[in-house]
Amino acid sequence: MSETEGMRRRLIEATVGDYEIVRELGRGGMATVFLARDLALDRQVAIKVMSPQLLAVEGMAERFLQEARVSAALQHPHLVPIHAVRRAGDLLYFVMKFIGGRSLDVVLATEGPLAPQLVRAVLTQVGGALEAAHQRGVVHRDIKPANILIDERGDAVVADFGIAR
Repeated sequence: MSETEGMRRRLIEATVGDYEIVRELGRGGMATVFLARDLALDRQVAIKVMSPQLLAVEGMAERFLQEARVSAALQHPHLVPIHAVRRAGDLLYFVMKFIGGRSLDVVLATEGPLAPQLVRAVLTQVGGALEAAHQRGVVHRDIKPANILIDERGDAVVADFGIAR
């Protein structure tokens, strides 16, 4: 069984009755994100799970929790809202709004350069989200196309405050 499949199985056990884990959405150096269905509210959510081996590394759990806290404290239509933070055994995870669509890096790779009016819209929306974060004393520190999600309506949403200060 792969590490991701083992994590998925532990997440299913940890969230039974609350969430139905559907599939993996993506993976980074610190965490894996899964698509899930919130059973109580009948909506899709994304669950970001910290890699269990990182729990043993001093300060990593606090860094992961800090990302959730920072994101949860920020409210803006172009920032991903956090719904909950949980720990179950060796799993530390947070539940956030699922943003359907694609990351900006995927859009650029598949469609090429954006039209000027789309660039203006993305920059305005991302700039507004970052301004809201800055007004709360938070600097994202990792703005890149992979951390900008383009939802089904074409709106930009800033994600991943993992290294924010």
